[in-house]
Amino acid sequence: MPMVQRTMMAQQAFDFSTLFALNFARKSVAGTCARRPHLIAPPETTGGGKQTVQHIVLEADPRGAGATVTVGWVDVTKKRASLRTLGCIEGMARARRRANELDPATYQTFFNEAQQFLTAHGFAVQYEAEPPPASVPPPANGSSGTRIAAWLMISLIAFVLLGVVAVALYFWSRGFRW
Repeated sequence: MPMVQRTMMAQQAFDFSTLFALNFARKSVAGTCARRPHLIAPPETTGGGKQTVQHIVLEADPRGAGATVTVGWVDVTKKRASLRTLGCIEGMARARRRANELDPATYQTFFNEAQQFLTAHGFAVQYEAEPPPASVPPPANGSSGTRIAAWLMISLIAFVLLGVVAVALYFWSRGFRW
């Protein structure tokens, strides 16, 4: 296997994701299927520190029917982290018209352990109690902005066609024949 060359910041993030994996290797969150905590490994370079955020996810068992759930993030270089509360996760599920697939008791246990782990490693941890605005999907029949743009385009075409007909009628009434 070839040796991977990482930048210093990417290596720090990679090392922390390895430490996270070791700490949470035997942990899982119950629900519609078992999910394991995982910290997404960073790319080989962080673009000079611009891509340092790593997501904390609960990955569904590949044989299960559940989806991966993003429950937070860490930024190793800035020593900052964020965790989503159970209320936030449930709000996101409601916004997507889905049932919450996580068991509240085992999620809260994971949340508390993740908070303690991050704090013990010097991270300032913030909490997301409300779903982010981006978690609300657009209406299934298209957004109102798309409909407005379509009506404006149709109106413009109709206006141009009426103008062409009016000009043609004007010249026809003056005896001009094509």
